Amino acid sequence: MPFVYALVGDELFLQLSAIRRISASLGAGVQRVDFDGESAALHEVFDELRSFSMFASIKLVVIRNAEDFISHHRDAMEQYVASPSDSATLVLRCSSLPGNQRISKLIAKHGSF
Repeated sequence: MPFVYALVGDELFLQLSAIRRISASLGAGVQRVDFDGESAALHEVFDELRSFSMFASIKLVVIRNAEDFISHHRDAMEQYVASPSDSATLVLRCSSLPGNQRISKLIAKHGSF
């Protein structure tokens, strides 16, 4: 099941525990791909989100420092969250994500905090 998660806060242990639970909920055939939001290119992230995995049933794409990535690619990320890919689950790891931002409202509507 495709989904978008926002893991917000500075507690690394809690974020990693949540990622393990999300991965487990997706089943045994999960391919995990990690990106650093400070250096990831938008096209690389979207290529992973929109392409099918050769060896797994679904992809789990995790972006750490996602607030930087969101800041640089706000419009594209808002469009993606409004209509996520069928072949991947996106996890945005943020230290903060203000609730008054449009992307926060979209995640609340189409995903989960």
